[in-house]
Amino acid sequence: MPAAVTDLPTALLTGLAAGLATLISAIPSILGALIILLLGWIITGALAGALAKALRAVRVNTAASFSARRSVPMPPASSQAS
Repeated sequence: MPAAVTDLPTALLTGLAAGLATLISAIPSILGALIILLLGWIITGALAGALAKALRAVRVNTAASFSARRSVPMPPASSQAS
């Protein structure tokens, strides 16, 4: 149990000490989260680069534009009365 607070300076120092202790105890968790975020950023960047390189090798843009030029037009939707 913490000591009983009888005056304002003691109350402020007790509150600041408790807050600082909580902040210091949270630092390892914060650093761990930042490391995981950084690793995820690096892995995502590498995967995005590899995917872009693979899509360029397969020439997806060329295939998509060729497909768009050669597409068969769709017939208009018929309106049938029920």
